[in-house]
Amino acid sequence: MTEFSYENQGTNTYLVYEIKESEQIDSLTLGMIVNNKIPGFSNTVYTQINEKKLLKYSITSKISANEFFSGTVTKKRLLGVFKSIVKGFISAEDYMIDANSLILDTEYVYCDVSSCEAELICLPLKVLDDRETDLKGFFKNIMFSTSFDQKENCDYIAVIINYLNSNSPFSIYEFQNILESIDDNADKIQKKKPAIKSTTLNNVNEIKADKTKAKKPLESRPAVQKSPMPAYPLKNEPPVLNKSVQKPVSAVEQNTNEQEISLFYLLQHYNKDNAALYKAQKKRKKHNNIDSRSVPLNTQFAVPGINNNINIQKKPLNSSDSGIYSNISNRNSLNNDGMKNGIQQENIQHLNANFGETTVLSQAGGAVAETTVLASDKCQSPYIIRLKNSERVMINKPVFNIGKEKSYVDYFIGDNAAVSRSHAKILIRDNKFYVVDTNSTNHTYVNGKQINSNIEVEISNGDKLSFANEDFEFRLF
Repeated sequence: MTEFSYENQGTNTYLVYEIKESEQIDSLTLGMIVNNKIPGFSNTVYTQINEKKLLKYSITSKISANEFFSGTVTKKRLLGVFKSIVKGFISAEDYMIDANSLILDTEYVYCDVSSCEAELICLPLKVLDDRETDLKGFFKNIMFSTSFDQKENCDYIAVIINYLNSNSPFSIYEFQNILESIDDNADKIQKKKPAIKSTTLNNVNEIKADKTKAKKPLESRPAVQKSPMPAYPLKNEPPVLNKSVQKPVSAVEQNTNEQEISLFYLLQHYNKDNAALYKAQKKRKKHNNIDSRSVPLNTQFAVPGINNNINIQKKPLNSSDSGIYSNISNRNSLNNDGMKNGIQQENIQHLNANFGETTVLSQAGGAVAETTVLASDKCQSPYIIRLKNSERVMINKPVFNIGKEKSYVDYFIGDNAAVSRSHAKILIRDNKFYVVDTNSTNHTYVNGKQINSNIEVEISNGDKLSFANEDFEFRLF
């Protein structure tokens, strides 16, 4: 694997590659990338110190595509990076650069978090083998390893995957047209929205105007009044409507002693009279049931086979009762069948049971066991405290980005122009904490000492962090 290092020079951050003695430089490609600003390519500087030959690529204020595609990815991010990579490969043909010299690795594709554009790294070396760049597989790996924003319309994902999964040969120009058409469709949808609103308002106004026009000739017509009574006499008979209303009532009164109508019979022989009789019978049954349940508990019941002169008395509960809640004064009186009168009292006592309070279940010995509280280690949460205004910011993600690009970072610093769009990130791993400078312009400092870009530096409670000239304190609470 190609080995790179990082270097900070003033406000610039470079990705550095040292050319080995065994590697041959492609002079044409080197001249093209050093002397031209090629679309989709990172700016390249070639230096030679004694026997060292170095290629330096400017990556200031940019992050790798690995970081850029971490978390939830929006349509703007994906299309921005894909279109930039396609543009880079088309530019390679225009500048007579071998496409195999472009590094297709998301770790070395650098993205601008604001514009969502990407830049490729070109190694101007002569390739001895005949390997071919698998651009189609590169795009497929990104599509299948990325988590997309479900709040958006994700139809564009299916369009891209369908093309990449097709058996037809991959064409860089055809793929570019697909990406452009996705962007064009989104723009057309946004432009159509206000036009649709205006046309609908105009149509509503036109419909209202047409309705008012249609109503005018109707207003001039004389109103026709319907006579409430028929034109012919009825020989002093009551109106027909009154007869139909009185029929169900009279039928109910006259047929109270008739045979009971079941629901099944009503469904087979349904008419108004039968429906009224069924409702009346149902109402009488309900009334009779209420009357039968309204007997007071302290009254005497006439039960067949039991002496009606039994006096029912209540007795307070004591320990000697062993679950018997009441006693009947005449225990020796038996009915003709030999049944004891205690059965009658047992049924009555269940009706008088009181369920108002909760019963406390006791353990052996009468002592109620207390709840045992399990002791646990106190977990501390990491924070950064902004010293300028004492703002406390909780580090609530394993990868916590800091900068002034609101759409990308987790903590937004919008009132300091010295802070980069993606300035730094704090990592949480194995209960340890690290700060990483993400190629910022004005660098990151730990306890006053500048740290190198893309290098994890462990931090602990009380350390002072500086993002450009913005000071913070790292604390655990």
